[in-house]
Amino acid sequence: MNLGRYVRRTAGHQPDAEAVVCGPVRLTYAELDDHSDRLAVALRRLGTDRGDRVATLAANRAELVVTEVALYKAGLTRVPINARLGTAEITHLLRESGARVLLSDAAQLDAARAAVPGTGVETVLGYDGPSDLGPGYPETLAATVREPVEADCCEDDIAVLHFTSGSTGRLKAAVQTYGNRMALLRKSVMSGATRVGPGDRQILAGPVTHASGMPLMGIFFAGGCAVVLPRWDAEEFLATVERERVTHAFVVPTMVNTLLALPTARDHDLTSLRQLVYGAAPMSPARIRA
Repeated sequence: MNLGRYVRRTAGHQPDAEAVVCGPVRLTYAELDDHSDRLAVALRRLGTDRGDRVATLAANRAELVVTEVALYKAGLTRVPINARLGTAEITHLLRESGARVLLSDAAQLDAARAAVPGTGVETVLGYDGPSDLGPGYPETLAATVREPVEADCCEDDIAVLHFTSGSTGRLKAAVQTYGNRMALLRKSVMSGATRVGPGDRQILAGPVTHASGMPLMGIFFAGGCAVVLPRWDAEEFLATVERERVTHAFVVPTMVNTLLALPTARDHDLTSLRQLVYGAAPMSPARIRA
């Protein structure tokens, strides 16, 4: 079993189709396949092996998506860390997960610098370039010769450690296996109501390090495009739907409330949007109609 092979398969069918859009960055399926292979090879050369933990600490960006695919290809365990957590919480997650590698954006480097000592992290890759903590992601990919990577994973191998909100104590990991992730992929593509295929574009408005990122592999399996919002902004959400001709959206009720309160909401052309899925909290029938 390997989830990353579906990106490679789709890249073979439609290499020039857009796979990821996030701010100014646009990646075709060929580029997503290439970049994730290079990162998977680079992580192996850093000494990681199947089952090892790799953490990310960054706001929404295309490289987070590339990293997720690379970790699936290499059979590694992803440890997504919410960029809004404090240093003590980040240290706890790194220790609890046993992460050996951390990928961080420039905005989180100070937090990483404070959190890494005393943990098992051996290397910090900087999404925005090298730092005193370690090499840069762009330079690492450029210096790595691409090789197709496809580790043979078992259903019970751990794919993701999603840490809870800590509402009943310290943050603790909810384990998702590769079997869990495969079941989610199947569920998302088996129904025409949830399948995001060629020509479809789904906007992911929340942090892709958590629930908002869960549709990604289903989108890549079916050949759609993931439009990742760099950060939540109601006006930018509507502008992005209009500009990118988004067909599907995944949001939470708080976002819907913000959108409905915008006086300029009706100024945008949203005719491309066919489906809006919400989760995390209930909405009243009146609010849904609105």
